Amino acid sequence: MNQNLIDLVAQGYTLFKDYKVGASLDVCTGCCMTKAQEESLISQSVQSIPFELLYDYNTAAKTELPEITEFKHFLPRFLDFTAQYKYLHHSVDIILNRFDYYQDSDWSQEERDFLQAYSEALFVASLNQYPLPDFEYIDSLLVMFSKVPIAMQQLLALWLENTTQSSVLHFRDLMHYGLDSIVPDKLAGNFASKDFELLLISWIKDPKTKAHFANQIEHIILESNSNLEQDDSQQLSTLYDLLQF
Repeated sequence: MNQNLIDLVAQGYTLFKDYKVGASLDVCTGCCMTKAQEESLISQSVQSIPFELLYDYNTAAKTELPEITEFKHFLPRFLDFTAQYKYLHHSVDIILNRFDYYQDSDWSQEERDFLQAYSEALFVASLNQYPLPDFEYIDSLLVMFSKVPIAMQQLLALWLENTTQSSVLHFRDLMHYGLDSIVPDKLAGNFASKDFELLLISWIKDPKTKAHFANQIEHIILESNSNLEQDDSQQLSTLYDLLQF
C-alpha cells in the first residue's frame, strides 16, 4: 500500500469513528455466523477486526435494508482490507455490494469526497501494477468501485492520464476478457449495473480513449526494452488494429 492510500485509510477510521453498533447486528446467526462471532464483531475495535471474521460478516445473509450506521461503523475496515487487495468476498466485483442498499443522500458530502479520493487512489495504484494480486482483472475492480457513491467517469479520466505499460495491459485485459464475446456492448460479468455498463462501453468507444491506447500500444511495441512476453505483444498488436476502427 502506498503512502497516499495509507493516509486515506487512516482518514477513513477517523471519519467514521462516531458510528456505533448496538447489542446485535443485522446478520444471520442461524447458519451464516455464530453468536460468538457476532459478539466478537461488536466488542472489538474496528481496526482490530481480523479478515476472516469480517469476511464471514460480509458474506452472511442480511435483511432487506440493513441499518446504514452499522455499515458505516465497519466500512473503514472494509476499505482497509480492500486497499491491501484482501478480498472480502469470493467475487471482487461485489466486495462493496452493501453500498447498493443505500441512496447517495445517505452519505454526507465529506463522506462522499473521502470515498472519491480513496477510490481514485486505489484505482491508480492498481493501474500502476500488473498483474494484480491473485491475478484479478481490472474490470472486476471497476465494477466494485461502481457500487460506491462516486463519480466513475473521474476514474476513467484518470486511466487516460496514465501512461504506464501496466495500464495498457489492464486495458488489453478489459478488451479481451472483460467484454462479452457473444453479446456486443455488454460486460462479461453479471454484477455491473446497466448504468455503469453503458458508461464503460461508451468510454471504450470514445475516439479519445481509442487514440490514447493506440498511441500507448504503438509506443510500447516500438520500445526495445518493454520486456513484453510474446503473447502480450501479439495481443497488443491485435488490439492496436481494432482501435483503428
